[in-house]
Amino acid sequence: MTQGEIELQDRVRADRDRIAQKLEIEPTLIANRAQLAQIVRAPRKIDDVLLRWQADLLRNEPSLKGQ
Repeated sequence: MTQGEIELQDRVRADRDRIAQKLEIEPTLIANRAQLAQIVRAPRKIDDVLLRWQADLLRNEPSLKGQ
């Protein structure tokens, strides 16, 4: 992964963790580490990586907005 991808992954992970805490669920139920890496490499393919409800939780977060 490039430095930019690593930084994006950290931001996506922070968004995922915040959402999970708000919903009181385990963050990996939204996206696990491997899925986060796939999303970071190809943000537009989020729907191919995650289930619809998972993707809907992350898609409009600041880290992925405009990716």
